[in-house]
Amino acid sequence: TLIFMKRLFKTLAVLLFVVFAFAGCSYEVGVDMEVIYIDAKKNNWQISGKEGEEGCYQFQEFKFPEITNAVLNEGAVLVYYIDKEGRDNMLPLVLPYDKGRETVIETIRFDCEKGYLTLIIESSDFMAVPSSRDIRFKVCILKPY
Repeated sequence: TLIFMKRLFKTLAVLLFVVFAFAGCSYEVGVDMEVIYIDAKKNNWQISGKEGEEGCYQFQEFKFPEITNAVLNEGAVLVYYIDKEGRDNMLPLVLPYDKGRETVIETIRFDCEKGYLTLIIESSDFMAVPSSRDIRFKVCILKPY
């Protein structure tokens, strides 16, 4: 029983050390969220690559000074496509379209870097179909503090 008591005492001492060692530590993470609405104008889409060839897509680039190194390294950027009914659809968004004998898959996604946000629409047939309307997006920027 003496050996058992020594082991029990050592175990309790280690547990107490761990509890007290981490009791004074605090790690607080917080973010502020800024929401910005942008409109991708139907006539402002640019084409990257050659239509019909792999890698062709259309894009619009927006200046976003709110996207800082701190946001990229410790925060987040979320983008939502707002559909005709006013619903938020988180990007990337994959939409199938019936194009006669085949179904075309359209992917709406985004890319961001310090100071810029780029909206991208890429179709599985690598064709750049012009939008018939302006498209509204909601950009949520999570800024760490």
